[in-house]
Amino acid sequence: MDKMLQTLEAGLPQLGLNLDENRNQTLCAFGHAMVKQNEVMNLTGITDDKGVANLHLLDSLTVAKTVDMSGKRLIDVGCGAGFPGVPVKIACPECNVTLLDSLGKRMT
Repeated sequence: MDKMLQTLEAGLPQLGLNLDENRNQTLCAFGHAMVKQNEVMNLTGITDDKGVANLHLLDSLTVAKTVDMSGKRLIDVGCGAGFPGVPVKIACPECNVTLLDSLGKRMT
């Protein structure tokens, strides 16, 4: 099993979150895509699977733990590599998420 997925699935219950397999897979696909893009663009210093799951994906999802995001609007100012906005949107598709960053190259 993918180390990122394994770490994510182990951490979700600690946050009190239960996401379906499709959302878990999508979160990890985003994590892997970010690591791949990091090879050509400096997005993060955290690129190991366990670190991405813990320090990017699960940390981002603490927002969904503390606030019911259904039907809410969220603006992620200075989103950089897409954290926490993209994981929140994947976990809570009913949330309207806007990503904002000063560097246009990150937004394409």
